[in-house]
Amino acid sequence: MREWHGLDPQREALWSRWFTIYNQYRLSEGEYLNLYDIAYDVPEGHVIRKGGRLYYAFYTPKADDHFQGAIELRGLEGRTYRLTDYVNEEGLGTVQGPVARLDLEFEGSLLIMAVPE
Repeated sequence: MREWHGLDPQREALWSRWFTIYNQYRLSEGEYLNLYDIAYDVPEGHVIRKGGRLYYAFYTPKADDHFQGAIELRGLEGRTYRLTDYVNEEGLGTVQGPVARLDLEFEGSLLIMAVPE
């Protein structure tokens, strides 16, 4: 049996960051909306509704892959939403529902919070 030595400081910081994000938003308590097809939609997309907000997650096939292009934000109501990359705390502007397209560029993944205005 291998002895457990814990995480190195770099990995511990990474895990701490993601646990902080999880605890802040607790998206596992939200409602998963099955709006994207993981076989056909590129990049892979997921959306969770919680507390009147929509949380989008987009992933490239590999963690270090690059994506550049348009992403369709599905599930919006016919109103304006303010978008934020909530991992990097960067504003992404506003969009108008019910379906909005956003030109983006990212590596690996992008997590977006859509807050109705």
